[in-house]
Amino acid sequence: MGARRGLAFVLLAVFLWSWLGIIGKVLYRLGTTPLEVIALRVLLAWAALLPFAFRHEWWRLLCRGALPKLLFYSVFSVVLNYLGFYFALQWISVTAAIVIVYAYPALVLVFSHRFLTEPFGKVEGAALVLTLVGIFLIAQGYRIDRFVVNVPGVGFAFLTSLSIAVYNVAGKRLVREFNPWALLFWGFTFGGLILWGVHLASGGDLPALPPMAWGLILCLALFPTLVSYGIYLVALRHMRAGHASLISTMEPLLAALWAALLLGERLEPLQILGGIIVLGVAFLILWPDLPSTTGRR
Repeated sequence: MGARRGLAFVLLAVFLWSWLGIIGKVLYRLGTTPLEVIALRVLLAWAALLPFAFRHEWWRLLCRGALPKLLFYSVFSVVLNYLGFYFALQWISVTAAIVIVYAYPALVLVFSHRFLTEPFGKVEGAALVLTLVGIFLIAQGYRIDRFVVNVPGVGFAFLTSLSIAVYNVAGKRLVREFNPWALLFWGFTFGGLILWGVHLASGGDLPALPPMAWGLILCLALFPTLVSYGIYLVALRHMRAGHASLISTMEPLLAALWAALLLGERLEPLQILGGIIVLGVAFLILWPDLPSTTGRR
């Protein structure tokens, strides 16, 4: 039952994450900038958790010698995750960034095998290869004209991939010690301070936006940010980090589907094939394997 609950939470988190691109595109049309959106979504998500922090006295974690762990987790899971992708897009194309960033399951499988003693067998190896092929097709990596790369952009994209891997592997270990929502709160606290420092240093401030934009930012903060990251951490209590990361690669497939349905963007045949491959990995390979293996460490 725990494994199935974990799988359900991962799928719900993926569904929520898949709306990030759609909401972001609408916000940019309303006059926001990517850095403003990043800073505001973290601030509002942190504010939503603040009453629970007071109620459950989450600040006591700092008195138990947890500060170094929480700082490490915040820098990787929040700061490098958000800023890495933001800066990568200043240098390379969206297609190249997605292909590089979504190689993170490879890092998760290696790190979780090394630090969490999770098995890395033939099933995981085959699932990884198929997932990478599927993501390459979904991101249109075969379109050479869109695959623009350079050293700084690749570096930032890889840093983002690494941060997501740390979010999974360190999150899996830390949720054994801390409440997942408390871990998320401190991630937003320390990470938010750094993000707002970057935002203000770049000349940003609290923007004057139309009510619709504020409503969308609030929606972005509560659902694809707060709820999705929180339930994903809860899911890591019930399933392997490696398996969760492989299933989470369904996000770009769903994002492409929403863009096709709502924004009129066309899905090419090879993108559809990539989506079929990713879905096949998630449901035909991982689903029947999870109930019998997630209990092993």
